[in-house]
Amino acid sequence: MTKQIEFTDHIHYNGGLCTVQVRGRGESADNRLDVEIFSADTEGQLTGEGHLSLPVGALVPAAQLLPQALTGIAQLHGINVGKLPRTARGRPGNSFQPWTSELDERLRTAWMSGDELLSAYELTGRLATEFDRSRNAIRSRLARLGCDPDIPGRELTVATAPTTNAINLDNHPG
Repeated sequence: MTKQIEFTDHIHYNGGLCTVQVRGRGESADNRLDVEIFSADTEGQLTGEGHLSLPVGALVPAAQLLPQALTGIAQLHGINVGKLPRTARGRPGNSFQPWTSELDERLRTAWMSGDELLSAYELTGRLATEFDRSRNAIRSRLARLGCDPDIPGRELTVATAPTTNAINLDNHPG
């Protein structure tokens, strides 16, 4: 069986955008994944790039070593990792910022008129980048706006809402 992997994600940092793209295809544990990293400034000009090609079996050790290596290199360049701003620690720049009615309307319009070729995951990722928020923040806000966060273009109704196994505390013996 052939397995294909394609993944792209973005993170904003002070003065730019960092993009990671992962691609892989193969039939055994000896397969390789290609990881490309790009950074661009606020005008979209490429400021850095890198490429890794790893066998699947080396992914876990590489995932443990890369953060240590990059943190050490940042410290060598005088960046105090313990005092980085939130956005540099991986949180989107608008995390914990209030939503305005204008942002709500933009989000709702984008979701309800979403490209039918995009999955909810892909569209949520695009909106997270556009609004500089996390995917979870986008999904949560969509539900508050009456949009089904699992299906682009669909409203959240009683019929489409997930069911829960909530306990009715009025009748609970405890």
